Amino acid sequence: MQTKLDISVRRSVFKCPACGKFDNGIIDSRDSLDASTKVRTRSCNVCRERWKTIEISVEEYENLKNGFLDRLYKGELKQKVQALDKRVSELKGTLQGLSLDTAALKNLTSTK
Repeated sequence: MQTKLDISVRRSVFKCPACGKFDNGIIDSRDSLDASTKVRTRSCNVCRERWKTIEISVEEYENLKNGFLDRLYKGELKQKVQALDKRVSELKGTLQGLSLDTAALKNLTSTK
């Protein structure tokens, strides 16, 4: 048995993608094979639009979020490392073009 609080919370969470109203209900609900997610078919009581929602556990959400962030940061780090490698190669090329002796090069690097 649902209370008014349950209904109001459910309606406030899901907005119809077609008309934007919160007046909708569940017409079908199915568990995934491993029971970690639920796929629900919802129907808007105003415009009769139907759509599906996939509901996952908090733990699954955290795992997905952390995996996404890890890939994002690794991608950014990879780009930074590639940019640094490119800059080092450019500097090596510049130094090779200069005819500095070893002592002069040591003096340049030790002063910085």
